[in-house]
Amino acid sequence: MDASDRGEARAALLTPWAPGGIAVIAVTGNEVEELIRARFRGRQGLPGAGRLAYGHWVTADGVIDEVLLRRCDAVAKGPSPTGFEIHGHGGIGPARAILASLEAVGVRIVSVDELSRARDEEAFVDAARLLLDRPASERAVRMLLDQVDGALGREVARIEALLSERQDLAAIADRLRELAGRAQLGIALCRPTRLALIGRPNVGKSSLLNRLLGRERAIVSDRPGTTRDPVSAELLIEGVPFGLVDTAGIRRAPDPVEAQGIDASWQAGESADCWLVVLDRSEPPQPEDREILRRCAGRSHVIVWNKSDRVASHAWAETDAPGVTVSCRTGDGIAHLRRELVDRLGLPVVAPGEAVPFTRHQRAELENAANEARRDPERTARRLRALRVAAD
Repeated sequence: MDASDRGEARAALLTPWAPGGIAVIAVTGNEVEELIRARFRGRQGLPGAGRLAYGHWVTADGVIDEVLLRRCDAVAKGPSPTGFEIHGHGGIGPARAILASLEAVGVRIVSVDELSRARDEEAFVDAARLLLDRPASERAVRMLLDQVDGALGREVARIEALLSERQDLAAIADRLRELAGRAQLGIALCRPTRLALIGRPNVGKSSLLNRLLGRERAIVSDRPGTTRDPVSAELLIEGVPFGLVDTAGIRRAPDPVEAQGIDASWQAGESADCWLVVLDRSEPPQPEDREILRRCAGRSHVIVWNKSDRVASHAWAETDAPGVTVSCRTGDGIAHLRRELVDRLGLPVVAPGEAVPFTRHQRAELENAANEARRDPERTARRLRALRVAAD
């Protein structure tokens, strides 16, 4: 691609063509600053590099949308044209109107893939753009946009420069480990943590699912075996996505169809990242409860003591299993449980605009780089450079 092609004004919608909380349009090209200036009306004018400016997107017909304008000249393998991102209200209408206004002044509307190729961007930027096509939450969108803006690429490039100077390699290794540790946040925001609700019939699994979601998703009944096939749902807690699976009640089922559902429950549990083990503390422990607790050994799990609105059975005294006490009937303890689910992820606190790895491959390569930085800085620098420019 020659320089004239790279400088052509292009625009692409980064977020999906669907209703949502935010729509983000990227615009790039050598002449786009003047085009943006003609359409953006803000008290402070156009923003500086990496900055946001509040204003309105206008045409001769009036205001199209209330927007935040962000300047984000791409982090690229070579010289890069000017870039802006237009953050408007979610929904097809406003985004389509903004794109049409850009097309009317000569900006070519392209796909996200073509925009990335035109800007010759680093692998981090490419990978983040792909995930922006299916974001799990607005918090994930903000984190990924920081990486599109070059936060991760700049940090890795800075570490490469330090390695070339060969000064304080121990400190560089620590910096790499800290960066790899941030991937816990990036991965959690981009890939829902899978939770399986496990328990015997009538302990309140379906009621718990509905309480966590804040709406009725699973059928609730006093009749054992109501849930025969796993019921899936998605949940956001503080912008962190979770995938919930309500499974069939674990018991010895006389019905062959129910027995198949119970087998599916164990299979769903095997593929889950964490079990929510639901126990009814108002009744004495049953053999199925003990079997479930036995299978929890060595597995990530949270015990949920349901029916706190009833008198607890003294028979549970011998089971010293910490957990979260809730009442799915009244809602008591649900907020505590939601907080516990996020806390167990151990997500690091990262300021807006900072570098955050967001794939397991990135985390693994950064961890490998940290482990070899002190003994082979040249190889470590090559590893980081390959991570920055190669496909993820």
